[in-house]
Amino acid sequence: MKKTIFLALAFILVLAVGVGAAVEVTLLGPKQYVRTDASPNLFSDSFPGKSGTGKIIVQNGGVDGADLVSGAIIRINGVEVFGVNDFNQKVTRLEKVIPLVATNVLSCELRSKPNSFLSIEISQDIPGEAGSVIGTHGGSLEVPDPSSPLFGTKSTRASSSALFIN
Repeated sequence: MKKTIFLALAFILVLAVGVGAAVEVTLLGPKQYVRTDASPNLFSDSFPGKSGTGKIIVQNGGVDGADLVSGAIIRINGVEVFGVNDFNQKVTRLEKVIPLVATNVLSCELRSKPNSFLSIEISQDIPGEAGSVIGTHGGSLEVPDPSSPLFGTKSTRASSSALFIN
């Protein structure tokens, strides 16, 4: 009897916690930035978000460890997130929590050998009430509302994906 009551309470707690869960939304990328012969290479991309925090993930070079960047500066909204000292031939992945606003700008300066590259992805957790999960089999979505800060956002996922509803 006590075990049944405990299991019922645990189930209710899981349901209550799950209702307020957040949905992770990819706001940018993963996008690849490749170093060319010009010195240095400067890239800039704008992307939507919600005021709060997000996450940036930087994959340095290929999964095989080739074409690693040994010098780069990455900024979000003018604030340096990763600098030249964060990159070298042994660093393959960087991840950091970043502040975001409604419209954000990523700038990436590559100062490494030609053909080295970074892949950058930025995501943000959106409260469950503001997200709609496509499903476990994946799907595609597009935000068609021009008044939404995510207007024009398109996402295709092989597994679960999320749509932000403004």
